[in-house]
Amino acid sequence: RYLDLSRNSLFGTLPSHLSNLAQLSSLMLFHNSLSGTIPSQLSNLAEVTALLIHANRFEGAAPSFSQMSSLVNLTLFDNNLGGHLQLPSSGRLSLLLAQTNYLSCPIGADDATVDPKRNLAYLALPGNIFSAPVPSWLVTRDVRFLY
Repeated sequence: RYLDLSRNSLFGTLPSHLSNLAQLSSLMLFHNSLSGTIPSQLSNLAEVTALLIHANRFEGAAPSFSQMSSLVNLTLFDNNLGGHLQLPSSGRLSLLLAQTNYLSCPIGADDATVDPKRNLAYLALPGNIFSAPVPSWLVTRDVRFLY
């Protein structure tokens, strides 16, 4: 249920058929040279709890992660992703590291179901181009690491 291809000097684009791995719980592709866009089909991985795809060369708009209801850890930092960030509304997200990209607001999630005070413990967003305030649900004193 784990696929760890991190630190393997992989290059090229991420194949969309990775979304066929329906039972996958962790996808770790960090510290490679993967490029191109992140396939939107990746959001079909509803069982994934950890999506660690930082330190690659991904570009273009960040895909929506709203359908990834089991997602707990999401690392996107050190890529070239732009656009807005659509997070899952399940309230399970504990780690979001998305610094050093070209993300802009809004950072979206269903305000009615997100409970950042309960789960969101680690948040890093500097080095982006936010042009609007972060959402009110994202502002919390209970985040252990806020950068």
